[in-house]
Amino acid sequence: MSYILAVLQAVVQAVAEIFPLSFSGLQAVQRDFAGDFSGTVSPLAGIIHIAVALGIVAAFFKMFRRETGEFFMSFADMARKQFSLKSMPPTRGFMGCTLISFLFFLVLLLPAGDYGNLYEFFRYFSYGRCLLDEGFAYLVMFGVMLACIKTADMRRRETRGMDVRFALIMGVLALVGVNMAGFSVVALLTCVAMLWGLADKLAVRYAFAIAAPAFLGRGIIELVQTPSAPAVGPAILAFVVAAAAAFFAARLFLWVVCKRHLQYFVWYDLAFGAVVSVVGIVQLFIR
Repeated sequence: MSYILAVLQAVVQAVAEIFPLSFSGLQAVQRDFAGDFSGTVSPLAGIIHIAVALGIVAAFFKMFRRETGEFFMSFADMARKQFSLKSMPPTRGFMGCTLISFLFFLVLLLPAGDYGNLYEFFRYFSYGRCLLDEGFAYLVMFGVMLACIKTADMRRRETRGMDVRFALIMGVLALVGVNMAGFSVVALLTCVAMLWGLADKLAVRYAFAIAAPAFLGRGIIELVQTPSAPAVGPAILAFVVAAAAAFFAARLFLWVVCKRHLQYFVWYDLAFGAVVSVVGIVQLFIR
């Protein structure tokens, strides 16, 4: 039975992390109704997060290989005194912006009093005794995706490039999306990038370029913090299944965005967010 549960968790977590379903939000709701407010990490969660990151890298391998090359070539150009911000090629600009956005995750290492650091601070509030914040996050996702869909025709007529302001905005959103239950970081970054004016495919790739290392880092932290190690067999199976599921889910998400099928998830986030918000409001009075 442990093998079956490992496979189910791998598939659900991988798909929910990529599509606007929010695995963290679903987990917070499940733990709330189970009365589990400890915030302890599932033994398999870290392994699956690492597998999801590797699945995304495999799905967009050419992009990650190109951007890795641009990263090292930037240092080589600096050494030859040939580096120029004005004549930077688009691929290097993409790399630079994603790097700026990802640097925001260093904020999680800042001390936060009794909570230890900001990562633990965010995690503490993800498993509180009220679901109102999770419901609010789902409703925010609904609003962002709805705005993205409503402006689709406008974006087809006019596209916009990336700059430092864009990278800073995306960095803040990534930091919030990864660490607060109810947000779907990939969908959030994709929709905001499209609202900014990026082309559909470029917006999706930018979101995954940030999400993959974020999931990798989160998985490593969860492995370090987990109180017990998972069984070897189920862990290996979950890793393989999660990586495969993330690969296909990432490619499918790109297709969904380009074919304008996000509206199906818009109504999911509205319905689920409304129900969770109502439950959260009730909990304010009974807990």
